[in-house]
Amino acid sequence: MITLTCVRHGQTVDNVGQVWAGWKDSELTELGMNQARAVGAYFGDKSTGIHVHAIYASPLSRAYFTAQQIQSQQPTTHKPPLTPSDLLKEQFWGDAEGHPLTWEPPPPTKPDEDVDTDSSGKYAPLTSRTSRFPNGESSDDVARRVDRFISEFLIPHVLASLPDEEPPLNIFVVSHGIAIAELIGALLRRDPSVEEQAPETWRGLVNTGWTRLEVK
Repeated sequence: MITLTCVRHGQTVDNVGQVWAGWKDSELTELGMNQARAVGAYFGDKSTGIHVHAIYASPLSRAYFTAQQIQSQQPTTHKPPLTPSDLLKEQFWGDAEGHPLTWEPPPPTKPDEDVDTDSSGKYAPLTSRTSRFPNGESSDDVARRVDRFISEFLIPHVLASLPDEEPPLNIFVVSHGIAIAELIGALLRRDPSVEEQAPETWRGLVNTGWTRLEVK
């Protein structure tokens, strides 16, 4: 059996301030750092029965620091490798990066048209999987990016490890809310026995929340 555990990073300054931060390297708050240490301690506790074999993480500091806490709390006899990958970054918000969020709906747009800011300099959430802020990514762009992570990192790792590792093989991914949701959706689309669901179904992880997929 293979388990994939996806962990969201700790709380950031921009989470609190409701600022668009995809590739913007928003710092963890004090609470966020404590959350990261706590989730690391949780997965380091022998009672959880989890032996982490490898960790992949977004290189953005909020996710990478969280991943480091999971790595550091593993038994000293086996520290799992921690590998950063740009493919696990959050959705890139383009011109909206660093700008405040507003819940007022944006002007109507065509499905593939870039969504611009309102007159106050705030940006409202995107309304479709193909819409994007100027110079940014759409949800579909993120889906294609994390699918590359599966092909270029996850599958090769599993194939290389199976002859040597005793099951279950436990792989961790430490990333961001939207990226994790799209990753889960991309994985499930590869299983023809699973009824397809919109990746948005998997959104909503709280800071340092986690979800797990098992492949038997």
